[in-house]
Amino acid sequence: MDTDPIRASQDFRRLLISEVIGTIPEEIAYVGVPFQAYRISHSSLIVGTIVLFALIPMLIAAIGGGLLADVIDKKLVILGSRILSTLSVLILFFDSGPRTVGLSLLIVGALVRYFAIFLRSPSIESLVPVYVRSDQLAAGAATVSSLENLVQLVMVPVAGLLIASVGLKMSYAIGIVVAAIAVGYSFTLAPARPPGDRRSSDSSAISSALRGFRYAATRKDLLGTYLIDFLAMLFGVPNSLFPQIASRSGGAGFLGLMYAAPSLGSFVMSLASGWTSRIRHYGRAIVSAAMVWGLALIPIGFVNSKLAILTLLAIAGAADMVSGIFRRAFWNLTIPSSVRGRMAAIEMVSYTSGPAIGGFESGVVERLFGLETSIVSGGILSMVSVGLAASLLPTMWNFRSDRFSGTTRDQTEDT
Repeated sequence: MDTDPIRASQDFRRLLISEVIGTIPEEIAYVGVPFQAYRISHSSLIVGTIVLFALIPMLIAAIGGGLLADVIDKKLVILGSRILSTLSVLILFFDSGPRTVGLSLLIVGALVRYFAIFLRSPSIESLVPVYVRSDQLAAGAATVSSLENLVQLVMVPVAGLLIASVGLKMSYAIGIVVAAIAVGYSFTLAPARPPGDRRSSDSSAISSALRGFRYAATRKDLLGTYLIDFLAMLFGVPNSLFPQIASRSGGAGFLGLMYAAPSLGSFVMSLASGWTSRIRHYGRAIVSAAMVWGLALIPIGFVNSKLAILTLLAIAGAADMVSGIFRRAFWNLTIPSSVRGRMAAIEMVSYTSGPAIGGFESGVVERLFGLETSIVSGGILSMVSVGLAASLLPTMWNFRSDRFSGTTRDQTEDT
């Protein structure tokens, strides 16, 4: 992994540290919410439905966060999201005791958590080109992805073991303390205000959003990267089935390992990501990685070995990392800085709506046809849909980064 962006930019280092601290309580909730939902309902469909319920606040937060990232100080957006994240853990804490309210308060806590994450994400995405030099954008994108996956790799199994050993309530209590620390550390981030003329010209949120969508509509290659990711996740995200699988194989501890396995694959791939700087066919790399993602999920429906399940999930995570590196490099290379926050919001819409709808779809198929059929059919449909979309998107499939060689972000803004 190329660590030059970390050494070169103190602001980038602080951003990464902020993400590490703030992600810890969110990962505790990441395991705790589906674990508690399945324990209460004994239904994978309910687990998937909770994520589907979260889709609307996620979309509102992603679009609103993208607008805010382009018109106000991104540091303030991150700080606000950290406060909301702390609130979500507090809600989950109060609903985790022996006198739990049930699914209603659990859903509220989950929705606030999702809202906080996706409100912040466009600012994080759009800060990378601010803090990192243009010739280090691919390395910067890989660094952010690597760190996200490393934190998830460590914290998700720890969260599962924590829940299994000390219970949900104590786990959330720890999360509250760490979330409060994250709020405090957010004040150390460097301000990242938009230019004064942009603040005034983007005073209308609606017109600002429409300008972003109009720009996206002119970029079929850009829309293609969003669509490929959406389709891969729409059919190939069996996360809502994980609590059901784990209930047969070891409970919360194994559930944490299942959620962490894709991050392990992603992290290992990120450590070996130096080769990505030599790839010029970004479009083909994105599609190929998405196909491998779906392919790796299919055998999970046939195997019973815990090690085999975790290995296949790790392979899928490695493929997702490759796709993510090239998508982020594609976006950072070609998207003008004036609309980068709004484009990050659109990316978040595609990135979140696919898994949210896909989790519900997996639960429905499981209810109708069984667990194994849901997993296998999801992987197959993921591959078929990605392949079909790629055949209909030649501009995305044929995109080469060397067409933009030597182009700075400011020059790209004029294209």
